[in-house]
Amino acid sequence: MKIHKIPTSILLAIGILLAPMAARAQSAMPQSKTWNFKEIIAGDQYAAPPFRSIVQGRNGLVYVADNVGVLEFDGIKWNRLPLPAARMVTALGITDDGAIIVGGSESLLAVSSEGHAVRVKDLAGEMPGGLVGLGHIWEFALGKGFWCVRSEPRLLCKDSQGTFVLPAETRFGRLFSVNGELYVRDANHGLKHVTRRNLELVEGGGFYAERSLAALMPYGARGLAGISHDPFEIETWVDVDRAPVPAHVGAADTLSGQVGVARAMVDGTFGLPFVNGDLVILDDSWNEVARFQANQFGALPGAQAIHVDYEGGIWVAWSNAITRIDWPSRVSLFQESQGIHESPIGVIENRLGIIAYTNKSFTLLKDDVRIAGFERMAPNYPWIHRAASHGEDFLALTDDGLWSSQGRRLAFPKRSVFSYFVSPARPDEMLLGLRFGLACIQNVGANWVENGVRDDVSFDVLGIAREPGGTIWLSSNLGRVARLIPKPGSDVLTDAEMVEFDGDDGVPAGELDLKLIGGEAHIGSPGGFLHFADGRFEPSTNLAFEQTGPVAQFLPLNANEILVANSSGRLRLLSKGVSGAYAYQQSMFDGIAGFGNIRDILMDKAGIVWLATDSGVVRVDPSVNLPAPKPLQVLIREISSGERALFSGYGALPAMNLAEGDSIRFGFALPSYRAAEINSYRSRIRQVGGSEEWSKWSNEVRRDFTNLPAGGLLFEVEARDAAGALGGIASVPITVTAPWYRRTSTIVAFWLAGLAVLVIGVQWRVRALRARSAELERLVALKTEALQLAAATDPLTGLWNRHRFGQWVRDEVRAITEKAARAGAADPVDVIVCAIDLDHFKRINDQHGHTAGDTVLKAVAQRLQQIKREGDLVFRFGGEEFIYLGLNRHREEGDRLARQIVEELKRTRVELESGVLIDQAASVGWSVYPFYRERVDLFTMDFVLDVADRALYLAKENGRNCAFGYLPNLVVDDIDRTQADWRSQVFDRHPDLLKQV
Repeated sequence: MKIHKIPTSILLAIGILLAPMAARAQSAMPQSKTWNFKEIIAGDQYAAPPFRSIVQGRNGLVYVADNVGVLEFDGIKWNRLPLPAARMVTALGITDDGAIIVGGSESLLAVSSEGHAVRVKDLAGEMPGGLVGLGHIWEFALGKGFWCVRSEPRLLCKDSQGTFVLPAETRFGRLFSVNGELYVRDANHGLKHVTRRNLELVEGGGFYAERSLAALMPYGARGLAGISHDPFEIETWVDVDRAPVPAHVGAADTLSGQVGVARAMVDGTFGLPFVNGDLVILDDSWNEVARFQANQFGALPGAQAIHVDYEGGIWVAWSNAITRIDWPSRVSLFQESQGIHESPIGVIENRLGIIAYTNKSFTLLKDDVRIAGFERMAPNYPWIHRAASHGEDFLALTDDGLWSSQGRRLAFPKRSVFSYFVSPARPDEMLLGLRFGLACIQNVGANWVENGVRDDVSFDVLGIAREPGGTIWLSSNLGRVARLIPKPGSDVLTDAEMVEFDGDDGVPAGELDLKLIGGEAHIGSPGGFLHFADGRFEPSTNLAFEQTGPVAQFLPLNANEILVANSSGRLRLLSKGVSGAYAYQQSMFDGIAGFGNIRDILMDKAGIVWLATDSGVVRVDPSVNLPAPKPLQVLIREISSGERALFSGYGALPAMNLAEGDSIRFGFALPSYRAAEINSYRSRIRQVGGSEEWSKWSNEVRRDFTNLPAGGLLFEVEARDAAGALGGIASVPITVTAPWYRRTSTIVAFWLAGLAVLVIGVQWRVRALRARSAELERLVALKTEALQLAAATDPLTGLWNRHRFGQWVRDEVRAITEKAARAGAADPVDVIVCAIDLDHFKRINDQHGHTAGDTVLKAVAQRLQQIKREGDLVFRFGGEEFIYLGLNRHREEGDRLARQIVEELKRTRVELESGVLIDQAASVGWSVYPFYRERVDLFTMDFVLDVADRALYLAKENGRNCAFGYLPNLVVDDIDRTQADWRSQVFDRHPDLLKQV
């Protein structure tokens, strides 16, 4: 394996130089994931830090620039983009069409998919003046319809018309994109606004003529905030048309050093990477709300670059590692840097606050804010097993008895105390689990007094639960449980009758978690929940294993919810239904992972859940509002058959052609990074048109299929992220061909050869049958044509009917749509859709009979046929309703055409057999297809018909015998399309969508 190495001496020197930074306050660490550069292996090479840029592609993949190229990450595996040669990459960006812009020393590439492969285009030849002499290409910025990258002497840009350059008057500083607008600092001149092919000095931008500008971020509705370093200062524009003013920065003395390119977070905060220091989060009042140091993540100091992904997470490039931090996060981890030494075994709450403890010490959370930490409490204790809260005090259960928080032994010297239970009905009485015994103590003043001890238990009592009726249950880690039933009228512990149960009575082996659920003792075990029934322990009927899974720890949160932790540190919320049974409930706890074994669970008075884990103390705050992430799509990342690679993750999926009996492997990934290791997938391969069962949900990211059958197959994979949100379905069609001797064509050839002799012998008969068959086919064709015509034609008027309209839409509308997409604004490519309804037609049927009505309908149909222009179409939809389609028109002709129809039909006079003359009038509502020229695919012909019907209703309301039309009133981008059912809700969400004509 070839490895790019950074000398240990250099890394050590960097660590020594930057070590003083570790003395600053650190925030509790949100849920995160870190990849040291030696854990980033692409092909046969380690990553080559420093990492200068991080971006996320349109498909969710993450790209990182390093010293030899561009790394690509899908949440599972690191790859390298296939660039022409190894090169130091200093800038990365994603264009509107999804291309990756790669900038380096006098180099600029555009990487995109073409066919089934990667296309790398060198942009040097397209840039006016070339790239020689420009030095490094730095920041990429995406504007509205164009993008730019920065070198010191020039901005290199591209829009729909081509590439162009914008020269600096002196030299360019950093380039920024804020809300789609581009800005750049020009040394000795100030901050300039980058418009298309032009640079304009911002009002007050001269403020930065002689001052550094490290970051530029959105501020308020139309404003900007600029950040300078050395000294650290923030200036704000309330409005970009006004000069900036200095902003007050809380704890500004802790902010020093060079600031990298800052980012606005999804929660309205701002992330500032200090190139030689930390990542600092400021709120919109410029107060520090969080600080993350590299050593919290096992990395060397220095935040080189940051990026905010589609889920709101922050990607940080440290000197030698990449970290993704959930932000904002409901989950925070307190570990050694926040005062938690060793792995905690429990968490309690009393009037002092939250207290975590290990087997050796207690620590108190000093302040409930993001930069809070735990501080060790004196004194030292013997080996601690558990702790119990009691008012402002707490008690330590140790190997040498029961101790107070002041370090005073209260009871049971030289005896191990393992567990406790306090009943809400008896707050001053505590049951203690001892080595081979059980004790009861009572609080009297400042002392605890023994109130009975039993030494006849055959195991160390690690769990106690006392039911409301007085029955006491004891548990162990040896697969034994004891029950104590008090004698009637006696609360004396020694008077209670004790019975022990073991494996013969249904008690599972190993350590058990014993607690009350609804006043009844339950045991949590790897096999799920057990309760006592009919003299033995049975699986709980209300807590089925299919819903709970294995149980290592559990905590009833309230009367209807239970939080369960398994031995892998995964959490599951159970919710009680109306039947009394608990069921798994998808919740925020599903996404909590990576902290190791969970030893204890606490929910404090504020509803915050605390976990004592292998990694430290985890704080879970359900009140934190998380932004809705952008929906992500599961991706097919690789396909192979045996040793043959069929697809490597780039470009469009190729057609899969395999032989019968071949095997195939699929690799897939969901680019959701909150807890990528617990994203889950299910897949299947089925015959086209078949409905084979899906596999079970699992974390496996590869699926193998062997001995493929001949025919058309379809592979499908579905994904869901750590929170249970679905990531769509990806599919791959596969054609599997049988061996030549089993192919249908070969078998048919053998049969034809065998039948050839018979064919020759009966040739005369075959000719006669063929002639007869041809005659029958001709008759059938004539009959079929007549039936098709009858099915598509209205028998009364001879016009095409609604069925034929549907056929016409399927056959012709696609071509009309494509033509409209290519046409200019003035081209006549629209379809004027007129909905015609005869006025007061029911009166004719009621007064003169249905025969008279039929006569009027025929006359109207004939009149419409007479007035229609060549190419136009007329349909009868039923009753007195007609549809007139004016083809190859401009939408501005709609009103004139509709009024023409009204006037022509008004002149239609019908004489009945009775001699009665009827002047028939009609109302017309119209609209156009495509509804939007600029987005021809947005609305269907059915939608346009609905709009025409609405216009027809308006005509009816306005006295009939008139025409009204509707055209779009909103621009396309103003339409809310954030929900899957937006089309069905469009009129409710946008009452002003239509413009009356």
